Amino acid sequence: MKNKITAVIIAKNEEARIIPCLESIKWCDEIVVVDDMSVDETSHIARKYGAKVVAHPSNGDHDTQRNIGIDNASSDWILQMDADERVTPDLRRDVEGILKAGSEYAAYSIGRRNYFLNRFMAHGGWYENHIRLFKKGHARYVGHNVHETLKVDGKTLKLKSFLDHYAFTSISQYISRQLYYANIEARVMYEDRGKEIAFKEINYHLKAKPVKLFFKIYVKKMGFRDGMHGFILSLLNAWRHFAIWAVYYEKYYNKNKDACKVCSSKEFTKFLDFKDKGKEIIICKNCKAFRTLPFSTIDYNDHEFYCEHYLKNEKLFRKFAEMLIKLVKKHKEKGSLLDIGSSVGFLLEEARNQGFDAEGMELNKKAVDIASSKGFNVKRCMLDEAGYGNERFDVVILNHVLEHISEPNDFLCRILKIMKKDGILAIGVPNHDSLAAKLLKRSWYGWGMPEHLWHFDRKSLKYLLIKNGFIIKKIIQNSQHYPVSKSFRKNAIAMLARIGNMIGSGDQLIILAEKKQHV
Repeated sequence: MKNKITAVIIAKNEEARIIPCLESIKWCDEIVVVDDMSVDETSHIARKYGAKVVAHPSNGDHDTQRNIGIDNASSDWILQMDADERVTPDLRRDVEGILKAGSEYAAYSIGRRNYFLNRFMAHGGWYENHIRLFKKGHARYVGHNVHETLKVDGKTLKLKSFLDHYAFTSISQYISRQLYYANIEARVMYEDRGKEIAFKEINYHLKAKPVKLFFKIYVKKMGFRDGMHGFILSLLNAWRHFAIWAVYYEKYYNKNKDACKVCSSKEFTKFLDFKDKGKEIIICKNCKAFRTLPFSTIDYNDHEFYCEHYLKNEKLFRKFAEMLIKLVKKHKEKGSLLDIGSSVGFLLEEARNQGFDAEGMELNKKAVDIASSKGFNVKRCMLDEAGYGNERFDVVILNHVLEHISEPNDFLCRILKIMKKDGILAIGVPNHDSLAAKLLKRSWYGWGMPEHLWHFDRKSLKYLLIKNGFIIKKIIQNSQHYPVSKSFRKNAIAMLARIGNMIGSGDQLIILAEKKQHV
C-alpha cells in the first residue's frame, strides 16, 4: 500500500510567489500552509488549491511554525517547503518512488538549486543541502529562531534530485528580507550570549569580516564566474553579515548608555532597581522619560490578561470607552477610526455607536475573535504589516499601547503617515508623575509590569508628540480602571488613585493631539 505525503509550507505575504510552489506539489495527498498572519491573498490562494491553512504568528520562530505544520498533517510522510521553492519533476519521481516502495530511512536531505534575479547561481558557494523529507513522528524542529534546527530519530540519506529555490527576484526584496532577519538574529544573538559582546568583537564583524566574506564568496568560491549577478550577490551576502552586527550594535550594545529614544540625550540616572526581577528603571535627565532595562519580549497572543481582564471588568472598560470617545468627538465628529490594541472591542463598539467607521488591530487571537464576532474588521498583526495606505484614518487610538513600544519615535512616525492631515491621535498611558506612583514607589503597578518598556509623564509625552509632528489639543489625568476587590490593599490603592484624580494627579494620562497641517 502506497504511503501518503503532506507538503507543509510556511509563508508570510507570499501571494506573488506561492502559486508556482502550490502547482509543483498539487500531486501530494495533502497540503498544509502555516500562514504567518499575512495581510495579502496568501491564505485565499492556498485554500483555492485545497490547502489546509493554519494562521499563526511566527515572531521570527520558524522552528515552531514548521512544527505546527507537522502537527496538522495527517500523512505518513512530510515534505517541508518554503513558498519560494518548487519541486522539480526529478524530485517528484524520487519521492513517489519512496512512498510506493517504503524505506528503511527516517529522513532524506534534498539539495537546492538557488536562483538570484531569476538566474541560476552555479558558483559562490550558495549550495544548500537540508533534510526536507521525513517520516512523521521521526523528526522535530528544536530551535527557536529564523534558522531551523531539525532533530531526526533514525537513518538519513541524500537524494540526488533537487528543489528549485527562487529566493530573490529583486534587490529591494533581498534588502528588506535580510533587514527583517537581521533584527531577529541580532535579538537571538543577544539572548544566547546572555551579556553584551565585547566592542573588539563587534568592531571585527562590522569592519573586517564583511570584506573577508566578499573575498571568500566572489574569489575563493568563484562567484565571479556568475558574472554581474555573482558580483552583486557576493557583495549583498557580505552586507548581510554587516547588517546583523550593525543591528546588534544599534539595539543591544552598551544599552544603558544608548541615546534616549524620546529626545536623543545620552544622560541617564538609575531610578529603581528590581534585582529580584532582573531589571532596572532609568530616567533621561533631559526629557524625564523613564525606560525599563532590559527590554522584555512578551507573546501577547498567549497573554490572557489582555483578554480576560477586559471581559471580567466589562462595565469599567465600557465606561472608559464612552468617556474617551466623547472626548474625541469634541475634536472630530465622525470619520474613520483605528483602535490599535483594540482587545475585545469595547472601544470599537462605542466608536461605532457614536458614528465612527471603526476598525481595530490586536495581537491576542482570542480578543480578535471576540471583536470580529461583533462585525469589526480587526487585523492581527503589527502596524508595519497591516498594509494601511497614507492618510487613511481621521482618528487613531493608542490606549495603553505606547508604553509597550520599543521604538516610540519610529512608531509615531508610522502613525503620522496613516493619519489624515487634520487627524486626531488619542493616547492613554500610565502616569508616573501621579500621586499613586509617588507614594507607592516600587509597588506602583506601572513600574512592575515587565511589558512596560517606557514610562511617561505629562512633560515627556508632550515632548515626544511635538517632536514627531503633533499639536497638543487636550491633556487630562484621571484614575486607572480599578474594580472593587476583596483585597484591602487593592481597594486602598484604588482609593489613593481616585484621590489623585480629584486633585489633578491621576495615574492615567490621556492626551489628544492633532496632526500638523504641513506634515
